Amino acid sequence: MTTDTAQKACIFCNGRLSNPSKVREIAEDCGLLIAANGGTRYCADLGLTPHVIIGDADSNGSDKWKNNSEIERIRESCMAGSSL
Repeated sequence: MTTDTAQKACIFCNGRLSNPSKVREIAEDCGLLIAANGGTRYCADLGLTPHVIIGDADSNGSDKWKNNSEIERIRESCMAGSSL
């Protein structure tokens, strides 16, 4: 018997979201949601809470989840000099 332990991930980034209902359907099937910069706005609009937020939260106007300590945050200042 083979057990698939792979976890699906969905990464939200800034841009144009042409089919929000399809994106939400796909994201709900993922075990890991990552929001990068302006992608946090899409998570909020779709009623999704990301597991990881990358960036400084200035692209979405505010950090809706600022009091949620379960969300890992990677600030841009932490990425300075990295190869990301």
